Amino acid sequence: MKIKTLTAIGLATVLGATALPVMAASGEGGKGERAAKMFETLDTDGSGTITQAEFEAKAAERFAEVDANGDGLLSPEEMAEASPRKGKFREGGREGVSDDRRAEFAARMVERKDTNGDGLLSVEEIAAREDVFARLDTNGDGALSLEEFEAMRGKHKRR
Repeated sequence: MKIKTLTAIGLATVLGATALPVMAASGEGGKGERAAKMFETLDTDGSGTITQAEFEAKAAERFAEVDANGDGLLSPEEMAEASPRKGKFREGGREGVSDDRRAEFAARMVERKDTNGDGLLSVEEIAAREDVFARLDTNGDGALSLEEFEAMRGKHKRR
């Protein structure tokens, strides 16, 4: 798979569907501690930075996990099933995202990015015109520091 392609799917697949459940499962610490745990998950060599290769490897791993039938394409159903915090509602307050909301989000993503009209997303369609890693690497050194990572998390937080 192309480097640019894997990088672009990183934010949606790795941060959204891999690291967030790890962070949510811990249930401990404040925002900074949770970000540090997520960062640690992506920093597979323990160097204190996330390289583009680490980012892409996790993205490819997560894409393969989400691609339940192994056809190299993601259906809205596969994406919704892999969504973080699946089905974690509690009475009296929201803890997660409902099945309907996850399905709606997946359908909108397919609608926006499905350039060939097959109702599925390829890695290339997901990545079209995006270079996520380059946007996150604000100092241009080829690696993400914890500070850059935390800054990204602040910008992409749900409100």
